[in-house]
Amino acid sequence: MLKAKCRATSLAKACGLLAISLTIQACGGGGSADEPSGPVFDIQAAMTHHYATAKTLTYTGSVNAEGKTSAATVAVTTTPASQAAVFPISGKSYPYAQRSSTFKVAGQTVQTIEEKLFFDPASNLEQGQASDDGRSCSLVLVQKPWPSKAKLGDSGEGSSGVEYASCQSGELIEATFAESWAVKQEGSRVLFCIITTRKSVASSAISSETQCFQLEAGGRLGNFSSWVIQDAKSSKELRTL
Repeated sequence: MLKAKCRATSLAKACGLLAISLTIQACGGGGSADEPSGPVFDIQAAMTHHYATAKTLTYTGSVNAEGKTSAATVAVTTTPASQAAVFPISGKSYPYAQRSSTFKVAGQTVQTIEEKLFFDPASNLEQGQASDDGRSCSLVLVQKPWPSKAKLGDSGEGSSGVEYASCQSGELIEATFAESWAVKQEGSRVLFCIITTRKSVASSAISSETQCFQLEAGGRLGNFSSWVIQDAKSSKELRTL
C-alpha cells in the first residue's frame, strides 16, 4: 500500500503496502470456489517479484483540496535490502524493502517519506511498515496471502491492522485499516487493485486509497499503475504514463 501519512501505502495506505512482497503487502482470499476460467493470474508471485525488484514508479495527476485543483507528481522508489532490520513495533528482525516517496504539488516538493516495509521470510507476507524518522508505524494483525489463481472479476478480503502515532514502544493506536482486492478491466488493461480503508480512532473519520497495478499474462506486473486517495478534505488522482 501510499496513504497521506504513508502506509499501500497503504503508497499510501503509499502511502500506501512495501513488500518483499507491497506486501508483499498482505492481502488475499476471495474469488470463486470453482476452478478459474479464462486467463489466470498468480497475484502472490507477481507482487513478490514486484517488491523484490528495485524500481521507480512516477505518478502524475492532480490534487484537489479546499476547492482548488493543482498538478501533482509522486515518485516512488522501492529497493529490496540485502540484509534484515529490526521492526520497531515487535522488536523482531525481518527482511525488508526500502521505499522512498517524493510528493510534489505545482512543481514544489511538499513531502518526502523514507520507510521500511517488513516481510515474513517464510510467507513473504507483510508484517508492517516503519518510517525512518520514527513518526509513523503500522502493524498487520490479520495476514492473508495474495490470491494465486485469480481471474477477471474476482475480489476478496485483504489484510487488516493498526497504525501508531509513532514507532515508540507503548505508543497509542492512531487508526485502524482494512484492505480488499479486486481484478478488473480498464480499457485494454487488466488491473489488480488494492483498496484500503482507514478509520481514525480519535475522530472516526474515514479515508480510502485504491492502488492498481497492470497484470500481464506472463505472471508479472506491467509498467502501468494508478493511485486514488480520498478523505474528507482532499482527493488525489494519479497514474503512471
